[in-house]
Amino acid sequence: MFGKQTIVVVDGEAYTIIGKKPIAEGATAAIYKCKRQKTKGAFALKKMTTVDDEQSLLVEKEIKTLLTLNGVNHPNIIQLVGHDSTVDSDANHYLIYPLYDVTLDLREIDTPDIELIFSQILDGLK
Repeated sequence: MFGKQTIVVVDGEAYTIIGKKPIAEGATAAIYKCKRQKTKGAFALKKMTTVDDEQSLLVEKEIKTLLTLNGVNHPNIIQLVGHDSTVDSDANHYLIYPLYDVTLDLREIDTPDIELIFSQILDGLK
């Protein structure tokens, strides 16, 4: 969780976190809405906390994969806008993505739709 007016610098760009609570959370990461200070554009900041070297290696692997996929033009692959190559003092890694006003909650989707989504994901990874 971030404070009232939190600014995070990623790839030399300053981002202001909007709100105190994340817009999505997972086991190892939280996603916050943020604004790039220079352009005022809205983005999603993924804050990944690592507690050991093994988790840090997984984050580095994810970043490497995302950078590889950045050249792929596919509607189901979100482009990575920026990332930190170093960890902050609280063992956090930061990734910046375009902000979409849609979330995917698989609990609210029928089985045929889930199959279609995963088929499209696999198609995108070809």
